[in-house]
Amino acid sequence: MLPDERGLADAPKVAIFRDPLIRRRRTRRMRLTMSTHPRTVRSLSLLAALAASNLALAGPADVSAYDDLAEGFLGDAFEYHGILYTECNNVAGSFPSGETFTPQDIGDQFIIENSTFLFDAFPDFGSRDNTLTFGTAYIPGPNLSLGAFARATMTLPASASHASVEMAFYENGPWGGIVFHLDALRDGQVVDSATYTIADGGGRDNVTTTTLSVSDQGAGFDQLKLYATWNDGYSAPRLMIDNLTVTYPDTTCPADFNADGFVDFFDFTAYVDCFEGIECPPGQSADFNADGFVDFFDFQDFVDAFEAWC
Repeated sequence: MLPDERGLADAPKVAIFRDPLIRRRRTRRMRLTMSTHPRTVRSLSLLAALAASNLALAGPADVSAYDDLAEGFLGDAFEYHGILYTECNNVAGSFPSGETFTPQDIGDQFIIENSTFLFDAFPDFGSRDNTLTFGTAYIPGPNLSLGAFARATMTLPASASHASVEMAFYENGPWGGIVFHLDALRDGQVVDSATYTIADGGGRDNVTTTTLSVSDQGAGFDQLKLYATWNDGYSAPRLMIDNLTVTYPDTTCPADFNADGFVDFFDFTAYVDCFEGIECPPGQSADFNADGFVDFFDFQDFVDAFEAWC
């Protein structure tokens, strides 16, 4: 029988098993003993809670502020902070007034705009002085020119757990009732969505700001779609965005044994398979504490990390 926890420090270590038969017998004895060990029982209870969910490991947020880009046209696609921006406008649609527009009317360009006047009026918005806008034209130098916007797609370099974008736009006037949408997608399927309906207070339009945010809902996402609608079709309000903030999972967590950015049931089973000599994830070893031995200490250390979710 394996020693209890109080005696573990005095237990002899066994080098990584070489003989397959000895390994199977030894692993079977360890497996039977560990199945009733208090730490393992607690972990099995935790596994029951994780069976239908997982925990994304939040790493540092990446903020796209656009302030290191030169003012001007970026074209109909560009890459920044590893994010690929595509599908700028290039659709037809309508406004609440009933007027319609063509793809040519609203243009298809991503544009960096020096928005000093916007930041003067809204000091808590974004990070001065640049913003990203859209459409056909911009006014050089410090000013405030919001371009026509219908849609844009941002494809991420890795699976993310959270994203937000700060937005400046016209409300009231001809824009009231138009809805902004931010969708988070994984493999083409929407996993979360946020919306904002532009105020319809009548009279002249005026500039305002908001922030849209989405989370992974436990699934992760690899693409963002920002777009504007009126009724069942596209619309084209005026818009600038700043501080697109994306949080990617922390991949340095030891308990994330299969390195998929989540701590869940699959990590536990992956380690057990590795420990039993069945199969290890790429780059992984059952020698969890890296002391040159595969023994009960490795299993215990993995359970500790798993229970702590790193």
